Amino acid sequence: MAPIRVELPDVDSATSLTQELFGRFHVELVECDGAWQVEVPERTNHAAPQVLSAVERWLALYGLDEVTIHLDDGAHTLRRPV
Repeated sequence: MAPIRVELPDVDSATSLTQELFGRFHVELVECDGAWQVEVPERTNHAAPQVLSAVERWLALYGLDEVTIHLDDGAHTLRRPV
């Protein structure tokens, strides 16, 4: 299965999300041409909903409005809960 990748606007938000997910998932912080991503490289079908839920909670705590998530060869916008 392809990794779950979360695009983030800067290193601070990427580091914060990495710290939030660390311990529950294997995560990697990736920088590519100035863009930051947090990857959950090895995933199962069971992990995807848990990762998405954790990212949604983090959005509310961190105050970021939205992130782009790459999942199964598609890009999806995940927005902060209202």
